[in-house]
Amino acid sequence: MTDLVGKTVFWRNDQVDIINRLTGTEDFKQSSMLKYLYCPCAWISPDRGTHFGWYDQSENYHIGWMPYDINKFEPEFRLALLLMGVT
Repeated sequence: MTDLVGKTVFWRNDQVDIINRLTGTEDFKQSSMLKYLYCPCAWISPDRGTHFGWYDQSENYHIGWMPYDINKFEPEFRLALLLMGVT
């Protein structure tokens, strides 16, 4: 998993997309990132551990992080994370 530290892993269209940095809400100002809204995600921080959730958009277009239980994600995404060493 050490090669995934400092990166964000998204589950989109039944496949893994890896962003080579820790994403934040500010990243969604780029239109190319909007495809990742509502996608399950693992945020792998070197000092704060791994966080699971997705980015959500509110009624007033504010984008925020929504933590989520990894056990409720699609089994295929959980398996992909496990095979990459993400726990």
